[in-house]
Amino acid sequence: GRVFRDYDDPAAAKVMIGWMGNWEYANKVPTSWGRGAQSIPRELTLVSSPRGYELIQRPLPALQKLRGPAVALGARQIGNAAPLEEFRPARNTYELEAVFGLGAEGRRFGLNLCVRGLNKVAIGYDVAEGRVFLDRRKSGDVSFSDVFAREFTAPLVARGDEIKFHVFVDQSSVEVFVNDGQAVLTAQIFPDPRSTGVELFSTGGEIYLKRFTAWELASIW
Repeated sequence: GRVFRDYDDPAAAKVMIGWMGNWEYANKVPTSWGRGAQSIPRELTLVSSPRGYELIQRPLPALQKLRGPAVALGARQIGNAAPLEEFRPARNTYELEAVFGLGAEGRRFGLNLCVRGLNKVAIGYDVAEGRVFLDRRKSGDVSFSDVFAREFTAPLVARGDEIKFHVFVDQSSVEVFVNDGQAVLTAQIFPDPRSTGVELFSTGGEIYLKRFTAWELASIW
C-alpha cells in the first residue's frame, strides 16, 4: 500500500491506496491493462482493542459523492440462497451495506455477488471458525492461473450481536470492509459483464438480515 496525507493539515486523515495483484499471476491476468489495479482510497486509524492496537481501514467518505439513488430493503429472514429482486445493478459498479444478526442457527452466511448461472463471488462470515471469507473460485475467468481461484479468510471476533458488511464492486474488483474496518478483504475478479446478480445466503439454518442499502456508482472520469 501507498500511504499519504495532507502535510499542510496535520489533523487530516492518513490515506492508503493498495495494490490489487499478486506476482504469482500479475503478468497473466485477462485484461489489457494487466499487472493488477489500485484499491479505492482508505482512511487509516490506529485504535485500541481487546487484542491490543489494531489498524482500521475505512473507505474515504468522499466516495459517497459517486452514489446514485439508494435502494433500501426491510428486515427479513434468509435461508439458503435468496436473490435480491429489489436491487439489480446495470453493471458491476456499486456499493452496498448489509447488516446481519448473529443468531443461533445460520453458521455460514453472507452475500453472493456477480451472480449468473453457477458463477458468483461469495463473501460472508463463518460463525464456527470465527472468520470472514471471500471466495472467488467461481468468480468468472479463473483459468489463467492455478493459484488465482481460491478463498481468502481473515479472523474476526464478533463484537455484539451483528456483522456489518460494507462492499464496493467495480467490475474487476471487490473490496469488503467488515464491522467498520475491523477486517478487510480485497480481491481482483474477472466476471462476465452479464453476471450482475446479487443474492443473500445462509447455510446451516436461517439468518436474520437487519438492514440492507445499495447504491449504483457513477464513474470518477
